[in-house]
Amino acid sequence: MIEQNNPLASLKDIHLPEAVSNFPSAIGWWLLVMIGLSALLGLIKYGSYLINKNAYRRVAIKQLHQLQADYSVHNNDLKLLSAINLLLKSVAIRQFPEQQCEKLHGQNWQQFLSLAVSQSKSIDLRALAELNAIYRKEVVLTNQQRYLLLLNARKWLQKHRRVIGKGEQFV
Repeated sequence: MIEQNNPLASLKDIHLPEAVSNFPSAIGWWLLVMIGLSALLGLIKYGSYLINKNAYRRVAIKQLHQLQADYSVHNNDLKLLSAINLLLKSVAIRQFPEQQCEKLHGQNWQQFLSLAVSQSKSIDLRALAELNAIYRKEVVLTNQQRYLLLLNARKWLQKHRRVIGKGEQFV
């Protein structure tokens, strides 16, 4: 038998190409990844800033709830009014140091509280006027007055803003 020249015998085995990498290698993809990571980091920092910015409000509202719980034990309206006034004043001193809030009392204190919130914030500032009663020997509040005082104190803690300019002095 004569050997026939088989053209298939001269073919080499099939070689598979190199595996395609799963990781992007082009510079455009690297830039996109870096931009995405930078944006994510920026959002995390901004979220952290917002959370920390209003942390004092959350603490003050928890203290107000604690004052309400303490009232159910001691039932002393004068003590409650004094504690709420002290809480509001401590928040005001922290947020408005240039206004010298520690010196405010009576009508000036009421005006400051009303200026620190805009008129559209649905706070009944007449309820906060009960704070002036801390200068009396004996104070008796009705349940409605007490409820409105606590409610509006909480609203003030939540909604006060810097309405008075930093350079302005309130007296």
